[in-house]
Amino acid sequence: MLDSFWWGAAGSNNKCIRWLSWDKLSLRKEDGGLGFRNLYVYNLALLGKLGCKFMNNDDALVTRIFKSKYFPGGTFWT
Repeated sequence: MLDSFWWGAAGSNNKCIRWLSWDKLSLRKEDGGLGFRNLYVYNLALLGKLGCKFMNNDDALVTRIFKSKYFPGGTFWT
């Protein structure tokens, strides 16, 4: 999906030139890449941050909404 977003649709008749591989694009800018994030690792970091907020803010509105929807009988860890 990322490939077709940045370089054009895969099924189109346009012959797109792919100048760099995704491995090169996702390198840090200091290392010569464009600094695109690894989405898997970024998603895990955001989930960890959200879990930390759930554990520390029991009375927050977002915590109560997620608790009632996703883990009504337990905690975030179970």
